[in-house]
Amino acid sequence: MPYTPNRPLQYRPQRRAERTLVDKVFGFFNWRERSLLRGTMLVLLSTWAAFRLSHFPQNNGTLWLLAPLVFAFIGTFDTLRCMQPRWNWYHGGVLLCVYMDLMAVCMILFFLLYPIWL
Repeated sequence: MPYTPNRPLQYRPQRRAERTLVDKVFGFFNWRERSLLRGTMLVLLSTWAAFRLSHFPQNNGTLWLLAPLVFAFIGTFDTLRCMQPRWNWYHGGVLLCVYMDLMAVCMILFFLLYPIWL
């Protein structure tokens, strides 16, 4: 390839690597990529763990509920990363997921703080 002023000498266009099945399966765990499913699953599992830790009908207060609360915040942040700058139907769906995440975070906060107020 001859030298042109716009290109450096070692320039070689790189082909985009094709994603294999392993990359697709383990790509779910890659925090650098946006994933709506990962954020939603993290929040739902945190809510389930908070139900189990608080022994819901009796509402036992424990500081172990801080762990699901932190994971729910991380999941909410991961869901917020999927927002798009322009509105479309995907953006509206992500907005509904964010509202669900905030409701789950408030529920975990209720499980954490309600026994203290009694």
